[in-house]
Amino acid sequence: MFKIQKGASRDLVGFLRVLSDGTILRSPGPVFCPSTFPGEHPSVEWKEAVYDKAKNLHVRMYKPSPSAGGGGGGKLPVLVYFHGGGFCLGSCTWANVHSFCLRLAADAGDAAGFLHWLRERSVDDGDSDGDGWLAEAADFGRVFVTGDSAGGTIAHHLAVRAGSAAAPNLAGGEPDDPVTIQGYILLMPFFGGVVRTPSEAECPADVFLNLDLFDRFWRLSLPAGATRDHPMANPFGPDSPALDGVELPPVLVIAGGLDMLRDRAVDYAERLSAMGKPVELAEFAGEHHGFFTLGPGSDAAGELIAAVARFVRNTCVVDLAKRAPLMSSSSSSPAPAPPHVVEDCLGIVQLLSDGTVTRSDDYSSISLMCNVPTDLPVQWKDVVYDAGRGLRLRMYAPTSHSGEEGKLPVLVYFHGGGFCIASFELPNFHAGALRLAGELPAVVLSANYRLAPEHRLPAAHDDAESVLSWLRGHAAASASASASADPWLAALADFDRVFVCGDSCGGNIAHHLTIGCGSGKIELDPARLVGCVMLWPYFGGEEKMPSEAPPPEGDASSSAMSIVLFDQMWRLALPAGATRDHPAANPFGPESPPLNGVVFPPVLIVDPEQDVLRDRVADYAARMEAMGKRVELVKFEGQGHGFFVLDPMSEASGELVRVVRRFQQQQPYVVEDCRGALQLLSDGTIVRAAAPPFHVRLDIDDGRVEWKDAVYDAAHGLGVRMYKPAATGEAEKEEEKLPVVVYFHGGGFCIGSCTWPNFHAGCLRLAAELPAVVLSFDYRLAPEHRLPAAHEDTATALLWLRDQILSDPWLADAADTRQVFVSGESAGGNFAHHLAVRFGAAGLDPVRIAGYILLMPAFISEKRTRSELATPATAFLTRDMCDRYCRLALPAGADKDHPLVNPFGPASRSLEAADVGRMLVVAADGDLLRDKNVEYAEKMKAMGKDVELVVFAGEEHAFFGVKPMSGATGELVEVIRRFIGGGDGAAAANIEEEAMAPAAEPYVVEDCRGAVQLMSDGTVRRSAEPAFHVDLPDDADAAVEWKDVTYDAEHDLNARLYRPRHLGAANDARVPVVAYFHGGGFCIGSGRWPNFHAWCLRLAAELPAVVLSFDYRLAPEHRLPAAQEDGATAMAWVRDNAARDPWLADAADFSRVFVAGDSAGGNITHHMAVRFGKTGLGPHVRLRGHVLLMPAMAGEARTRAELECRPGAFLTAEMSDRYARLILPDGATRDYPVLNPAGPEAPGLEAVAMAPALVVAAEHDILRDRNEHYARRMKEEWGKEVVFVDFAGEQHGFFEVDPWSERADELVRLIRKFVVEHMNSE
Repeated sequence: MFKIQKGASRDLVGFLRVLSDGTILRSPGPVFCPSTFPGEHPSVEWKEAVYDKAKNLHVRMYKPSPSAGGGGGGKLPVLVYFHGGGFCLGSCTWANVHSFCLRLAADAGDAAGFLHWLRERSVDDGDSDGDGWLAEAADFGRVFVTGDSAGGTIAHHLAVRAGSAAAPNLAGGEPDDPVTIQGYILLMPFFGGVVRTPSEAECPADVFLNLDLFDRFWRLSLPAGATRDHPMANPFGPDSPALDGVELPPVLVIAGGLDMLRDRAVDYAERLSAMGKPVELAEFAGEHHGFFTLGPGSDAAGELIAAVARFVRNTCVVDLAKRAPLMSSSSSSPAPAPPHVVEDCLGIVQLLSDGTVTRSDDYSSISLMCNVPTDLPVQWKDVVYDAGRGLRLRMYAPTSHSGEEGKLPVLVYFHGGGFCIASFELPNFHAGALRLAGELPAVVLSANYRLAPEHRLPAAHDDAESVLSWLRGHAAASASASASADPWLAALADFDRVFVCGDSCGGNIAHHLTIGCGSGKIELDPARLVGCVMLWPYFGGEEKMPSEAPPPEGDASSSAMSIVLFDQMWRLALPAGATRDHPAANPFGPESPPLNGVVFPPVLIVDPEQDVLRDRVADYAARMEAMGKRVELVKFEGQGHGFFVLDPMSEASGELVRVVRRFQQQQPYVVEDCRGALQLLSDGTIVRAAAPPFHVRLDIDDGRVEWKDAVYDAAHGLGVRMYKPAATGEAEKEEEKLPVVVYFHGGGFCIGSCTWPNFHAGCLRLAAELPAVVLSFDYRLAPEHRLPAAHEDTATALLWLRDQILSDPWLADAADTRQVFVSGESAGGNFAHHLAVRFGAAGLDPVRIAGYILLMPAFISEKRTRSELATPATAFLTRDMCDRYCRLALPAGADKDHPLVNPFGPASRSLEAADVGRMLVVAADGDLLRDKNVEYAEKMKAMGKDVELVVFAGEEHAFFGVKPMSGATGELVEVIRRFIGGGDGAAAANIEEEAMAPAAEPYVVEDCRGAVQLMSDGTVRRSAEPAFHVDLPDDADAAVEWKDVTYDAEHDLNARLYRPRHLGAANDARVPVVAYFHGGGFCIGSGRWPNFHAWCLRLAAELPAVVLSFDYRLAPEHRLPAAQEDGATAMAWVRDNAARDPWLADAADFSRVFVAGDSAGGNITHHMAVRFGKTGLGPHVRLRGHVLLMPAMAGEARTRAELECRPGAFLTAEMSDRYARLILPDGATRDYPVLNPAGPEAPGLEAVAMAPALVVAAEHDILRDRNEHYARRMKEEWGKEVVFVDFAGEQHGFFEVDPWSERADELVRLIRKFVVEHMNSE
């Protein structure tokens, strides 16, 4: 078996450590023992006992003391409590557990083995003293089993065991049994699952229970080889027993709003409720996992104990086996009443005392339309926007609009109903949406969401965010003309004009969505939110507004649309324990986030005159307006709350539609947006953000550099920020003076300022590290001042410098007039070129310009370059953004070949005779402008100009301005320093060297991890060294032998064969065969690379199996489908050598062959599965299954995982695109069926007989969504047997980056399980 490397260990919060040799070390003391945990309670007495001597298991018992009334008023219920600790930590003696149990006893009034012990003690206490310590106080007819975290999981399993018909007796199993379990209380139960929940995926690393600790607990506690879907961890896992037939007494589930296990607890309660089980869910907003044991004396712990006490009091005695309940012989109490209605909301939804919720389809308490108009020119359809929760929306579009006359705005509509009732299917909401779609006109998306009290807030808000995420995906798909885009939206929707709208609680939702978009929490790009429409929004607060006064007693209005109803709905909708000042209800409550800094689009608020919420709505509008938000408040006289919904065809409703239409049509919307810093609106208004879009450290101004601001052009209000090293201020000697760097910032000619923190930081660094005097000039920005205004300003800046360099003492003391360098980045680099053409090397006496420094200069043309075409949508500077800057900056009517942006365009003047002096041109390898920058340098060199070109590998556009403190910027500063120090002699040497050179050296066009490089002349360079290095333990191949063979002599392709050492001719046992194809984007890699070699060693030893690791031809020398053809050749070799090669024949069972591969190899595996099916390799070779590990797949439409790729990921979208450019046949797109086997151009596979497949994805892999889509289509559409497993928290290829990791262990166990289950399947 494989061994973990020496020194590896698993550590649990310092208390438990598992060493690599299996040794377990435990700390002698508890983890939690602060002095704030009381060891005693004045009204509780306690003692310890042993309940299992063989296993030395203890119980600590607590009861109210007689002095506190314990036992004086009848016997007390019994709480059986199991502590938490992930099944690995904890004890009933730990201070936090002890303290919490003290408080439970005072205020609330091996697990199966303990219940048997308890039953015995209910008859005879068992104390040697015979004092009856338990019997005198405990009512064993009212036993409740409870536990926190792992203890909550134990409580669940005890409930299932006791409630199963075939279960052995635990308690209450016989007619004379004195112990009856009345209920179970699960406090933040410790459930698991392979698929991450949202609360797990979003869990921060610095909380008490984080994802890493959670996974570690499960690895240590589950049976060897088990996953988190084991029935002990996941009550609803694939192998878990069904709970429908299990009889359960009432169950109370406690969840923490900030607990990473929150979603699992809520899902558990919801599933039990759906099965008809008596379950109650209480969620404690703002609380983390285990809050009551970490702070047993806290107010929150007190609220929890009160909830437990209420549950115990209210729970009726239920005989699970249909027998009469048995009470303790020493006390009897009447059976509690059956569950009763606690809240009744309009007769539509009722909350019962046991937590059950009943719903009615009878909406007679609300005036519903009987006949929805059928003659409106609107079409509609229902679509699913969240398949996981079964949530739909209804899409409406005018039938008279084809899209040719211009696309329509999108109105995302959320219905009202106090978060508790209603649906878009109700006739009134349907009719209202029909009218809005037809008369605005607009594409209307009317969305359902989860309702309370089954799903308390923020569930509805979360669902609304999912609607926008869904819309964003379709906007992106429509922009790329992907087949996945909804055809109605692609044809009709103007995604640049999205409005969120809602009535009542839907207006509340619209408010929260607007905050999410304005704060950046919700990403909507490429769609744009341009307005918010709130119809009588449902807000609340503890302090009543005048209009919210309760109606007089007997007033008929108290039964409909009154404050009484609204308060009831808040009780049902808000998180358990929350008040109406909760941020979900009160936008200005004490805990609500400030809205001053949130960017809001224009807001329309409709406030009916007779609405009881009118004062609160008006107050909301006034406060928003006071913050500078653009708010329009429209009052409707004579109308009440919800008038549009109650009668959508009325004249008042018609007027409302006209108000919304006017707001929609007159409201300027964003036409162009530049990083949020600049927006051009449809009415020509230009909006500039006060804050820059880039943020850098503010602690870099450390005193090494002094700086000041000045005005260089008063007429245009243009300033300059001047920097110089502090130590040079007193220098008087000429030789001590410093070079001067004139710097022009970037920003596409449209945004930026020398005062922006990122540009300020960069100039501080230049001044300190060159060292130099740095002058950073502003200039007029487009579109207010289109080009050539900025070029004129930069010339004015140099003329100002000429006049000031000797007259300004601040400059004259430090600046060397003979060493002036003109520089700039992006747009600033463009200026540097034009200044070089205008002033050349002569400069402006007394200023001598010694050189020009062009950093990623903004040059462009109408004809796309290769680097432009290859730029991914995730790049810092994209094609769309570059085109947008050009539209905003160029003179009206000009195209991208204008001489100001294309120095070699058809209308540009010749530069042959221009004396431009020395030049340094810096390009970035990952920049859209890369090819233009390189072309510029090469053409200038060809004209005999003194130009030096430096290309920064791995960097994107404007890395100096965006990341001024990065290591790459440090290298750039060093390049500039060397250039400045070069002088005329170095320049002359360079010119001479260039003149002798017959041609420019080929440069790198594409680079794949340094292992393969495509050069500008078409040649391919491959490194002799592998891209990945892993250390092999000394005994890595102790259990495996291997050899290399050639399987395709024509193409010189090899395979490495592995087999377990214990197999051979003397052993009749044969093991399955795994044909394995390595990853590497089809461009790099070999089975001989150490990481792939290590992985195959593991598979051979631990499955065990004979592993055949095949190489294949690589791109770009051999583009697709060469690799797939080689895969077929490899499988044919397997067929032909099954019996020929004794080394294989002695060990391998070729009737049990599995094909596997990672990344590119996973893609090859798919094609082998399709090509050979189950029997395509002949009668003696049988394919039993396929294992696709993060298979390489692509597509033209971006997935969410690709758009949200984390910086520094092992596989980025940019890298994936680079591979695609190198591997695809000429003219092919990423939807090429070989690369996108589940894409729009791929053939259907319904008729192909394929063996079962295991598809493994990684949560943080950009391929994750594609892998899931592939697995789902294979299973649901094409009917294949597919298992999909998502490895939470992992990146692409995690098991090959570290083949010895714990997660690699899990993956090996998963593959072994799949192989064992399918190696004999038919």
